[in-house]
Amino acid sequence: MEEIEEASQATDKHFAWQQKPATSTTAYWVGCVLGLLLLLAQVQYFLGYALTQNTTFRPYLSSLSQLIQQPLPLYQNTSEFSVIGTAFSPLDKGKYHLQVSFINHADFPQAYPNLKLELQNLQGGPFAQRNFTPSQYLAQTQKTPLLAPNQTLDIDLTLSVPNASIGGYLITLQPAHP
Repeated sequence: MEEIEEASQATDKHFAWQQKPATSTTAYWVGCVLGLLLLLAQVQYFLGYALTQNTTFRPYLSSLSQLIQQPLPLYQNTSEFSVIGTAFSPLDKGKYHLQVSFINHADFPQAYPNLKLELQNLQGGPFAQRNFTPSQYLAQTQKTPLLAPNQTLDIDLTLSVPNASIGGYLITLQPAHP
């Protein structure tokens, strides 16, 4: 019987390399927090701007930005602008009047887009184009750099065009790059 007891006691004893190492829960949690912070930094670096332009995440990010007092980049999505009316009519000797109206359908204020005017010849091909920045087509009295949701903007410009027959025109809105 004594031999059995000694054998059971011998199996309970472990060698030094068989001992479980002492784990530090503090080091484990510090490592987890640092890993999470590194992951968040990578998400912000690689996807930060795209997330601020996403209509699903923007309201949450707006609340967060107000909390930490850090402004979000301006919302820019030209597909949420609609041109609701245009007119291109001759005035006198090489001068034309361009009138464009567009509306912001986004749920957020947007920066004014660039306006691209392309003149077409009688065969429908482009022969002249001009890009207008917001500073060129906005009135000097315009105080805010943003177009509010569901707000329209009417633009009136007088242009000089080349001495050629104009068969048509095409107006497109493009993102304004600061």
